[in-house]
Amino acid sequence: QPLRPGERQGCGEAGQQALVDQGFAMGGNERGDIHGEHRDSMTIRAVLIAGPTASGKSALAMALARRFGGTVVNADSMQVYRDLRVLSARPSAAEEAGVPHRLYGHVDGAENYSAMRYAAEIGPLLGELARSGSLPVLVGGSGLYFKALTEGLSEMPPVPEALRAEFRERVAGQETQALHEELSQRDPE
Repeated sequence: QPLRPGERQGCGEAGQQALVDQGFAMGGNERGDIHGEHRDSMTIRAVLIAGPTASGKSALAMALARRFGGTVVNADSMQVYRDLRVLSARPSAAEEAGVPHRLYGHVDGAENYSAMRYAAEIGPLLGELARSGSLPVLVGGSGLYFKALTEGLSEMPPVPEALRAEFRERVAGQETQALHEELSQRDPE
């Protein structure tokens, strides 16, 4: 029995959940950037679950995936890291084994991961799930990841590793307040 938009499945208060037809932003350039003319759109039936931490999102996602033959797909910026299972409240190994899970723990904690990289990974994955007939149940607290999925992202040039290292060295040991004040001076709004 399908759920109607806004109908809850008794798995906790995870905010508004709905089975939706959504035009997802897919495609991109050679770096996987999704924007403007490089953005293709396709309609995929999916469930998107967003809400605050510890509100029952994961339990609801697993229940829906079991009920509708789906796959739980991560949309949380911290749960992509394999070394942060406890810190990020990622589903347990047993929970992940009970129903298919994707984009969980697939990135080393030392790697930089971004919404742009997520956008590049989610498009092909949703296509794969659509072809296999598995309902994607996207769950997370990263609104930017949902935005990347539903609206796409503006193109950003890659940041050279040398520049990243220079800024990390520059801010090492500085207090957060000092960094915030500098940012406020450069961009008052």
